[in-house]
Amino acid sequence: MQILLEYLKTILKLLLGRGVVKSYSQFGEDVMMQSLCKDSHGTYVDVGAYHPVLYSNTYALYKKGWHGLVIDPNSLLKPLYALLRPQDMFIHSGVGLEEGSGTYHRFSDGAYNTFNSGTAEASKKLQRIRFLGSEECNILPLSRIVRDADLAEIGFLNIDAEGSDLSVLHSYDWSVRPRIISIESGEFNPDTPQKSEIYQFLRSKNYRLVGFSGVSLLWADSTI
Repeated sequence: MQILLEYLKTILKLLLGRGVVKSYSQFGEDVMMQSLCKDSHGTYVDVGAYHPVLYSNTYALYKKGWHGLVIDPNSLLKPLYALLRPQDMFIHSGVGLEEGSGTYHRFSDGAYNTFNSGTAEASKKLQRIRFLGSEECNILPLSRIVRDADLAEIGFLNIDAEGSDLSVLHSYDWSVRPRIISIESGEFNPDTPQKSEIYQFLRSKNYRLVGFSGVSLLWADSTI
């Protein structure tokens, strides 16, 4: 009888979603992030936001009541955000050290989209994806984007800039300090963290590493 009750209790919890945390991220980063961003409302900045739901590190927060800036050089994503995340502000731009423009190459799988012409040429040789074309896109420093949006606080900063993540950090003036940061670093090794330039940079800004999953590092502001 006790086993049957436990079984029914388990089924009920699963049906109601009790004790279950949904993840939309590629490596489950948003599960760890939600444990740090417990407020029901807040502001995020998502650099290299990609799809509004699939592989998103901010969609779980959006469903919770958060909103903010979603920045991506792929103009095709703007109507998707307008439909699925209308409370967010979509900014069609790349992010870099200086204001300017660059040629953005698009593929049938948006994960292969890039400003890097060498990477684009290599991807064109892959049979599983199609090259869709190139377009000129603005590139702005993150400090300019945050300033123009007049943000007074940033609860969560997500950076997934396809290899340009360190440049995004350097493009910010840190006048508004994000409370939590998630950033990709393919070079990070937990046994030798100091070899990662991203690790060194964020430590110099008084952030502490609180977790990592896949290639994503999760940081918290040590000054709070």
